[in-house]
Amino acid sequence: MASSCVSNTFQKSWLDMDIYPLNLAHKPANAYPAALRALQKRFDDASTDMFVADEVDVEVPWRDLKPTSGEDAKSWNIHSEAKLMQILGLDVTNGPNGERLVGVRHKDSKCRFIYIYGHTSRSALNITKSMLVKILTFHQVMPVYLDFMLVFGLQEEPDDLRFASFREQKSFAANSLAPEIPSLGRSGHQYQLCYNLKSISQLDGGDFSAIRQAAIYHQFDVKSGNAVWIVTKGRLDLQQRFKELTGKDGRQEDKSFETPIECFRSSLAAHLMFCFWSTENWRFYIKQLEQDLEHGTGLALLGPRGPGSKHKWYEPTDVQALQILEDKTNEIIMVLQANIDIISALSRFYQRLVTNAQFPLSHSCEEDLSGFVAQLDDMISDLKIQINRASTLVKITNDRKELIIQHIQSQSTERMEELNANMEKEAIMVRIITIVTLVYLPATFVSYQGQGSEAGNFSNMAMSRWLEVALPLTFLTLLIAWAGRSWAEHQRGIRKRGRSLANALWPFPRRTEESCLPLYIEKAPNRTMLCGRTLLWGKRMT
Repeated sequence: MASSCVSNTFQKSWLDMDIYPLNLAHKPANAYPAALRALQKRFDDASTDMFVADEVDVEVPWRDLKPTSGEDAKSWNIHSEAKLMQILGLDVTNGPNGERLVGVRHKDSKCRFIYIYGHTSRSALNITKSMLVKILTFHQVMPVYLDFMLVFGLQEEPDDLRFASFREQKSFAANSLAPEIPSLGRSGHQYQLCYNLKSISQLDGGDFSAIRQAAIYHQFDVKSGNAVWIVTKGRLDLQQRFKELTGKDGRQEDKSFETPIECFRSSLAAHLMFCFWSTENWRFYIKQLEQDLEHGTGLALLGPRGPGSKHKWYEPTDVQALQILEDKTNEIIMVLQANIDIISALSRFYQRLVTNAQFPLSHSCEEDLSGFVAQLDDMISDLKIQINRASTLVKITNDRKELIIQHIQSQSTERMEELNANMEKEAIMVRIITIVTLVYLPATFVSYQGQGSEAGNFSNMAMSRWLEVALPLTFLTLLIAWAGRSWAEHQRGIRKRGRSLANALWPFPRRTEESCLPLYIEKAPNRTMLCGRTLLWGKRMT
């Protein structure tokens, strides 16, 4: 098929694709050169971790839908730049004067769906940077979509999960039209949208793993009805959903593209599909967190705590687990609120669109937009209910955490009391042993059995001598022990009275020797200050 020429603006934009987004033929009013250069630098800096380096690892699911719903859609998994150029239908040749010329072999499809994904949400996207800028330049994608894509790529933890935004760009007025390219079927009357939504991923076993996000770009030509979708996400789930939406088992009105109004109606169905994805599973994820909370803290609330009762002994790790659960719940609230803001912005955009006099389909799509907005409102209401439920869970979690802390403190008190009781028993036993030892030690010390005496011999005289020595010695030993104890208590009382007197004479906090002098000079000039064992003297310094 022979190539058709394209406009000079598009041709220049294509040849300068390496500097995307600075090469775009049509830029929005807020796309200042400095902002575009900063965005390009961020894009270049992130490209190493964002994309694969070898075409061997490239895989880009691509789906072109025909005008007639009965025709089969064309689907590819693109693995090379050569295949990409073949699908785009672009030819770059050299002119007679050595200049490079760009031609196209066919017009754009009525609906094109491009899915850019990584094998996981934290792995590099399965596309090269060169292929991506070709796709973005060919479809003249608004620059801000790069901001949405930059959260993806190779990373240890999800990057910028709190980022949420909705951007729009309308080209209806004569002074803001995009370049018209008849050879591609582009009228220049179009609008562009990009936004991101988040959902909770569910594993095969039913458990929930982590929050995942998708960046969605949509372009719609309001005169020809041509639509472009570019979705960036980890894993292939949204690609499969769009394939089911527009496949043979999908509804007829969701995959009809014969007229502009049918194309517009099909685009609303795709928006609803993406928004519905963002509302799934939150109810069950919050329910799982509620069950985790009850499992971990139920006994703290309902278990007996009286003397002799069996109950769970809580540790600081239990408080840590509750804090993690509370953080997860707060994260849910943040994500749900972000989804509400995005869905609300999408609803407001289409409500304003139908009242725009320059929108040629405004009188034909009022009923479709009414149903579209109603379904979005239902999703928003459901998300608000989940936010209220999550907010209640946060409050309960915080209350349970305080209760666990009180239990830990109570357990510490019980353990201290038990330890003190044991120490008191041990002290009594030590005292008894000491007294017994003091009683028997003198008698044992003075007892003597001659080596030559026969066993069993008894002497009254020896017994009398032993008693005369042992009894006074025992009494003397007990008297010395009592005197030593009294002296120790007396010395303890003297030290206590000395500290009280020192505090009365110098009611300032005790400090180290190095820190005494500044306090003395600033707060107590011309006075004597006792600091540890050092006595310092000085005068006021000026």
